[in-house]
Amino acid sequence: MEQLLNLVRTVAPSLATAVGGPLAGMATRAISDALLGKPDGTEDELIDAAAKASPDQLLALKKAEQDFAVRMRELEIDLQRIDAADRSSAREREVKTGDWTPRALAGAVTL
Repeated sequence: MEQLLNLVRTVAPSLATAVGGPLAGMATRAISDALLGKPDGTEDELIDAAAKASPDQLLALKKAEQDFAVRMRELEIDLQRIDAADRSSAREREVKTGDWTPRALAGAVTL
């Protein structure tokens, strides 16, 4: 799986970012379509295709990234804004819970 993610990060970074967020399904379908020629490839098929990716498949993956970016603009979806909102909500949750564990761990590591 790591080989597949490394390939996508290298060739299509915006798709790789989307895989880790709320648009994972859309991004995975685009990757599958580019590498396998079908939108519903299994994880094993994708891993195998990444290991044996031809230059044509890499070009198809780059085109899929460009098409994905166009589609995001059409839908007025900003991946960077979504990413920032995700981090912000995580910070807010930490403030609201008042959890002492991160502070204790940071202190223990520092000592």
